[in-house]
Amino acid sequence: MVTECGVDALPHWEHAVHEYRKHWRRDEAAATARRFSAETATALRGLGWQVRSPVRDDVPAPFVSLVAG
Repeated sequence: MVTECGVDALPHWEHAVHEYRKHWRRDEAAATARRFSAETATALRGLGWQVRSPVRDDVPAPFVSLVAG
């Protein structure tokens, strides 16, 4: 937008945008992992990670129904 439209910008704006996007992507990845924990665990195992399921007492209340079976 800045480059294509000629919008005024401060020096080093590209670095600031890159840093913001880096943090945003990490926040989104964490949110996705929380929302889809089983799928995340499967994907990580497929990459060679060792993933251990949580102890039932460690599962936050909103997610207990997901593991209650």
